[in-house]
Amino acid sequence: MADNVSLVGLTINDETVSKRSAILVQGNGVLLDHLHIRTGSFGIKMRRANNGEIRNTSIVWAGVIAERPIKLSDKG
Repeated sequence: MADNVSLVGLTINDETVSKRSAILVQGNGVLLDHLHIRTGSFGIKMRRANNGEIRNTSIVWAGVIAERPIKLSDKG
């Protein structure tokens, strides 16, 4: 819940299928940059977060039901 935080260059590999997100942002002015997220759930949730930025970040579906990895843009 901190404001004006930057998270840069992090890789997250979370194949658990659940209702929680790999990253939950609850602060203002947060920068997420060059993140690589592989998840079976949600990638990023922003709640009560204003003026945040997500740059150069990839989110790939890693759930066990996928025969092949599905990019978030493929999920629709």
